[in-house]
Amino acid sequence: MTGLSDVQRRWLDHRFRAMDMGHPAAAALRAAVAGHLERGAPVVHCGWHEPEPSEIHGVPRLCNLVPEPCDSGPPPDIRQVVSTACIPPLPSVFHTLQSQLEDPAASPDDIAWTISMDPRLTASLLRLVNSPLFGLRVKVDTVSRAVAILGAKHISTLAAGTLLLGLFHERPPRAIDIDEFWRHSVACGLAARTLAICAGHTTPERHFVGGLLHDIGWLALCCGRPDLACAALRHSGRTGCALHEAEQHCFGFDHAGVAYALAQQWELPATIASAMRWHHQPPADANGQPVFDAAVVHVADVIVHAMGYSVAADQFAPALEPYFWNAAEVPVESLDVVVRTVYAELELMVDLLQP
Repeated sequence: MTGLSDVQRRWLDHRFRAMDMGHPAAAALRAAVAGHLERGAPVVHCGWHEPEPSEIHGVPRLCNLVPEPCDSGPPPDIRQVVSTACIPPLPSVFHTLQSQLEDPAASPDDIAWTISMDPRLTASLLRLVNSPLFGLRVKVDTVSRAVAILGAKHISTLAAGTLLLGLFHERPPRAIDIDEFWRHSVACGLAARTLAICAGHTTPERHFVGGLLHDIGWLALCCGRPDLACAALRHSGRTGCALHEAEQHCFGFDHAGVAYALAQQWELPATIASAMRWHHQPPADANGQPVFDAAVVHVADVIVHAMGYSVAADQFAPALEPYFWNAAEVPVESLDVVVRTVYAELELMVDLLQP
């Protein structure tokens, strides 16, 4: 890292402060980000400030802190957060698509027709299909053509992700920089898709949508209970613990739990719901069985935080969970590919997918 400036080095120290740099993947990820910085990639500030030395050399763990619950009235629960977020009902096209995906008799033409009945969804989907994400050599101008090229299941998954993101259109919440939130979500989707491809998985679009939606619970929390979101942010900033740990500390659940409640309410496929629920830590009942979707999104989330694309201001990269790293089955050398892809495609994809 001889070509890095002092500011870039300090920025990297801050981004990787919670990582075990003895882990080969953590070391490779830092090297990948540093290499791209040397080649002109931007330092993504997202609220970053010059850290004090005490901030760099240790991260207090939640178990060592004196309890400081959120002082905001009766104890909250996840159902209350979801209800107060006032999320609009899902459009009928979403439910129709879900039914068709589960119906062996539903044809690709049926799915294309359903999507085509929603002009806004059709336009968003065609912009996405014609983006560099898929690298198609010919322009796709109809949903039926998109289905023929990419497959009905892939197109339906992308349509579902686009619809769910659109539920928060024109709902700028407090306690969050909405532009940074979308950038983090899209970056995680790109990283998850690229990781899945590098791991040889055959349905990368599923992981793209899982990455897009993984932090939707944080957005719902900010919409429905901004007082709780602010309390968690203050606690995380004051103590140095990760945001999801601060949430557990302040009010007994985290945004991943809120996301899972939304996934159940929306009747999302179990694989995507699993990624939303467990992307910070493996489920307690995993019993050694890989949780592939959650693992891919977890690694993607770590990568984009390390690059500076955070869901909340100044959030460093969470610790890489070894169980998830092993479950994702991603070659270490692919981390540079993922970092390069996110840097190259993020801004265009944000423009394409922004609600």
